[in-house]
Amino acid sequence: MPLPTTPLTRALHAALFAALVVVAVRGGMGDEVLFWAALVAPDLALIGAFADGPGRLHARAVPRYNAGHAWWGPMAVGAASLLVPALAPVAVAWAIHVSLDRALGYGLRTREGFQRSVAAPAWCAA
Repeated sequence: MPLPTTPLTRALHAALFAALVVVAVRGGMGDEVLFWAALVAPDLALIGAFADGPGRLHARAVPRYNAGHAWWGPMAVGAASLLVPALAPVAVAWAIHVSLDRALGYGLRTREGFQRSVAAPAWCAA
């Protein structure tokens, strides 16, 4: 279940984004082609995906978009980087991308291509 988009979750994702950028800079990952490829790769699903109108993805693009923007991807690559350290820049870049999208209020899509909306519990709605 995705987190609701609230000012709190957006701020937490922004903090995570900032921390990951520090990790990338201090780790010298910006010099690696894999880092930059992984940073932009999730949005390749958007090429030709807006056939259904502004803000709505075509249904055929939703699985690719959601796969590239879900947290399980960078977490799985991060776990694999424990065995193959060369994958660490990919995991960090992918996590940077996802955290920035979440900080800006973008999340996963419904089957119909709309942004998913998750009701926030009363205690975190602002």
